[in-house]
Amino acid sequence: MSEHLRPGSPRTRKEYERRINAALDHIDRALGEDISLGKLATLACFSPFHFHRIFSAFVGEPPAEYVRRLRLEKAAILLASGEWLPGSGWQPDDAPAFESYIGEPTGAPARPHFVFDLYVPVKPL
Repeated sequence: MSEHLRPGSPRTRKEYERRINAALDHIDRALGEDISLGKLATLACFSPFHFHRIFSAFVGEPPAEYVRRLRLEKAAILLASGEWLPGSGWQPDDAPAFESYIGEPTGAPARPHFVFDLYVPVKPL
């Protein structure tokens, strides 16, 4: 957790962890759906501003970047395995980001030696 954000008591920290974990669970379940900061903040019982700060401190990246990274990783796995599924969370507008992430144009056939670094740098709660 960041130095600038230290909840006052272990009880508060535990409550924050519970709320952030609820948001993380929701993100995992709804990765192919619209996930807004407001919806996540409401789910975690924080204001959007406070949720953004708390989430970033606990997870190590802002909510939007976390969701985008998970969607790109899921799309990369599906593409590499040949199991591309509709509703995976990747939209055509994300093609440049996806191409940058995997290092190849999306129209190019996947090479057999396609390897992804899927390390997820999430701090334990």
